[in-house]
Amino acid sequence: MDTVTEAIEASGFEPTSLVLEVTESALVVDAEAALRSMTALKELGIRIAIDDFGTGYSSLLYLKRFPVDLLKIDRSFIRDLGDSAEDRAIVRSVIDLANAFEIKTVAEGVETSEQLRWLQESGCHLAQGYLWSPGRYAADLGSPVGARMATASLG
Repeated sequence: MDTVTEAIEASGFEPTSLVLEVTESALVVDAEAALRSMTALKELGIRIAIDDFGTGYSSLLYLKRFPVDLLKIDRSFIRDLGDSAEDRAIVRSVIDLANAFEIKTVAEGVETSEQLRWLQESGCHLAQGYLWSPGRYAADLGSPVGARMATASLG
């Protein structure tokens, strides 16, 4: 927690403009410690995203128990949306599930306008990928902190 607070102070960013991505595996290691940390981060105004949702230790309990703002749908499900009924079913289910919990969804790895169109029609909120820009280091954008990924609103 101290490291995050120091990084916020050093960057000059408002905590409400930040999203901290947490992997599902980080929640499994020590769920109680993760819950305490995530709650403290939320109290600072930082938003929490579960990264690569559906690829690891997915549990509906995470959505119920942890203060999550965003679910990031892994690119492995986005890549074959046009060809795979299974991937479409998984992505649509994650979107519907997130909506039921009032959590926004972010599709990772969007590369084509066809993927984008399908995601928009399915109610996905945000998307990232090479369709807009490759990931870039913050220093290349004139920022002193971390890396950034272009995120587009689909709503």
